Amino acid sequence: MPAISFRAILDKALADYRDQIGVELDKHPFVDHLRGHDSPDDVLKLLEDKANSFKVYRDGNRKLINWLKPVVQTIHTLSGILGEAVSLVNRMRWIVLFTFRRPASRSHSNQPRQSSSV
Repeated sequence: MPAISFRAILDKALADYRDQIGVELDKHPFVDHLRGHDSPDDVLKLLEDKANSFKVYRDGNRKLINWLKPVVQTIHTLSGILGEAVSLVNRMRWIVLFTFRRPASRSHSNQPRQSSSV
């Protein structure tokens, strides 16, 4: 595939993505790296390099990730419990309000008003 047609395909794909999703990927710094590569093999190599860089970063921070995992799981569990408790309190509040609500006294507004003129 000639370099010109690949670049045109990439530009068209970025424009379509912007139109459909509303995000301008062509302003992301990674796109500058993509534009500098003229073949699909070059792009695949770039993506492979980025994936390897992320793997090195992730593995280098494994101790932090291992420490954070139970903290995040605990917070997630507590937030679910608190969410259910708030929901239950809200439902109980409505039950109490509607159970002990005094019926509105009926006014005589539905009856025609009698004239006081004699």
